Amino acid sequence: MAIVIKKNYINFKELCQRWSISPEDLHYLIGEGKIVPAVITSESLSVYSWEENERGDHTFYSLEPVIEDQGWVELRPSYPIFLQRVQRDSAYHYRFFWANSDKSPGEPHVGYYPGFDTWFKLNEPITMTDLETFGIFMMDDIDEFEAVSEFIEDKAEQTPTPAVEKPLGTNERRALMNIIGAMLEMLKNPRPGREDDAAIIRELVANYDDKHGISESNLNRKFPEAKRSLRGS
Repeated sequence: MAIVIKKNYINFKELCQRWSISPEDLHYLIGEGKIVPAVITSESLSVYSWEENERGDHTFYSLEPVIEDQGWVELRPSYPIFLQRVQRDSAYHYRFFWANSDKSPGEPHVGYYPGFDTWFKLNEPITMTDLETFGIFMMDDIDEFEAVSEFIEDKAEQTPTPAVEKPLGTNERRALMNIIGAMLEMLKNPRPGREDDAAIIRELVANYDDKHGISESNLNRKFPEAKRSLRGS
């Protein structure tokens, strides 16, 4: 009995196979923010939150560590966390220094609310090579991407429909049988003057022109087709 396992997430290799793309293609989609990778970590990570700052007339927000009485707040997430704020090192090489409990963090909000839009500072930056080893992609996000992505093409449009060879009709079959039968009769009576196709066609027409399919025009079509078929067999 076959068992179909409905997964909540798949890994890097499985996603490449699902979409029939190269690792470099998936690197590109990640770097462009088209698909958000996640990780499951056993490490404790420092928790950060947004703080409002003033610089002259300008207000800006920055991620700062959450500090309580015991010092910096650290958590070990028991759930997948999504990698955020990608840093591009080159065309296909990126690093992540931050993660969030949500795939799409909202606008900066001041204060730390455990379990809601939580920011984590990664202990070590995660590279694309790391993602190939332990990165995961949530199935809900994959389904959403496939439903709306401009990268997904209709396979029916990009795959040409293979030509279907039609079966021989009654008249065509009868014509071929007549040609084969006439040539068998010729083989029984070998004679000079049959050095080329034209001579054979003349003889066939002279002796069997009353038979369906044996005409100069039809034989001039069928002989080249027969030769191509024989060479391709």
